[in-house]
Amino acid sequence: MKTPPTTQQFDRLPFSSGWIVAGALAVFFLLNSAGGNRAAQADTSDPSAPLAQENSTTEAPADPASIIYLTNFKSGTVQMFTTTGTKLGVFYTTVNPTGLAFDSVGNLFVSSDDPTGYSIRKVAPDGTSTIFSTNGLSAPHGIAIDKAGNVFVANAQNATIEKFTPDGAASVFADASVGVAHPADLLFDVAGNLFVSNAYGGPTRTGSVQKFAPDGTGTVFADSGFSTAYGLAIDAAENVYVSNFVGNTVLKFAADGTYQGVFASAPLKGPHGMFFDSDGNLLVANNGYNRIEKFSPTGSYLGVFATTGSGPHFFAIYPPLPTPTATPTPTATPTPTPTVTPTPTETPTPTPTVTPSPTETPTQTPVPPTIDRQPTDKTVSIGESATFTVRASGGTPLLYQWQKNGVDIPGANQGTYVTPPATASDNGSLFRVTVSNGGGSVTSNSATLTVNLPPAITAQPVDQTVNVGQTAKFQITATGTRTLTYQWRKNGENIPGALQRSYLLRQPRRETTARSFLLW
Repeated sequence: MKTPPTTQQFDRLPFSSGWIVAGALAVFFLLNSAGGNRAAQADTSDPSAPLAQENSTTEAPADPASIIYLTNFKSGTVQMFTTTGTKLGVFYTTVNPTGLAFDSVGNLFVSSDDPTGYSIRKVAPDGTSTIFSTNGLSAPHGIAIDKAGNVFVANAQNATIEKFTPDGAASVFADASVGVAHPADLLFDVAGNLFVSNAYGGPTRTGSVQKFAPDGTGTVFADSGFSTAYGLAIDAAENVYVSNFVGNTVLKFAADGTYQGVFASAPLKGPHGMFFDSDGNLLVANNGYNRIEKFSPTGSYLGVFATTGSGPHFFAIYPPLPTPTATPTPTATPTPTPTVTPTPTETPTPTPTVTPSPTETPTQTPVPPTIDRQPTDKTVSIGESATFTVRASGGTPLLYQWQKNGVDIPGANQGTYVTPPATASDNGSLFRVTVSNGGGSVTSNSATLTVNLPPAITAQPVDQTVNVGQTAKFQITATGTRTLTYQWRKNGENIPGALQRSYLLRQPRRETTARSFLLW
């Protein structure tokens, strides 16, 4: 791996969500791009400003390969720690790094949520990087890599899970049609099942977790009890843990999806990424307090693992830590008959030392959303669908709600909305979208849907009777959305130059008939 510098200064950044698979080939995490819905970012100071209190002296780890990697979205860095919490410096920099995961040979894949060019970066062990892919990406978040080396990416804005082969060929693994809704984290279990946390999934749109078998078949693992589901982790007993970004808790579910209760809470504030160490302790990226918290295998709070810059995001470890052994239930030992001993002289009980409560970082509202690209007018024919798209930025996760003529459209909650096949009644309809997060909301301009109506004859030509040598006039009235063109016919044959809505037949011969035909 790249040799860490002797000292390193870090910017303050907001946490996001993520998780780890203990004992799998790679460890996978995800980040939230900028704080989140109703949860606090701790600091909005200039990310380039020096923060002397966050400087750290490098200390080489006992095992140089046992390094924890952490993405910092706001400062654009991938930061390194030892497994004991010592800061090692910066391994890699890019714009808005979010998810990260290692492949089996030590290449680090990092998703860049850069609105000017979303991408997945591939970083070699020596720190050199290339763009792995840009195909189909829109606000990429969590990354997970399967045993075959395929790279899976959570596309938060497009509500898709993208799949890339080791050589970068892209395809859609899952989308909104199967319940994907603002996907955040991705995580493989040892059997190759892919878990997906949806920040706005479930019937109440407060979060859900889906489970996809290796063949792509998806089921709902859990869809209730969440307050913005984000980070994922799996322990040695295959229990699944989900961080509640807004709820400030970590929830525990059995391997079959049965809810087991709250595993951890205080002092969590906007928890995001998580992973289990080799002793089965859970480490949680704590957004509100700018640090990593440590919890025992039973959920007891063990203290601060490490302080970080403001708002660290997610983790990855290379090589993966060994799978922790599940804590066995202790076997009761027979109680021996106590031996009577003299009562000892009582000693004064020392006054306990009061553990100071953590200093709470002032809650800050996420950056309100702004619309960078408005939806545009669309024109379709009857039976065709129209696609409206908006581009927004601000503190994530962003929530979308499309409207038609001022009324909410059920299920239209992504950055792109595709209408049902158009009918004549849809002509002139107005479509707009409201984008919101914990910092506020903004509504786009209205875009007009024009539906090309087929031509219709509203007044047919009528029979004419004239004397030989007189002029007969035939005319028609028709409607249609596009410009109408006309072609009159006589006995089934086009009449040259007869291209108006009326046709004059001058000096007809006996028993001449005319017919009309409308083109568009």
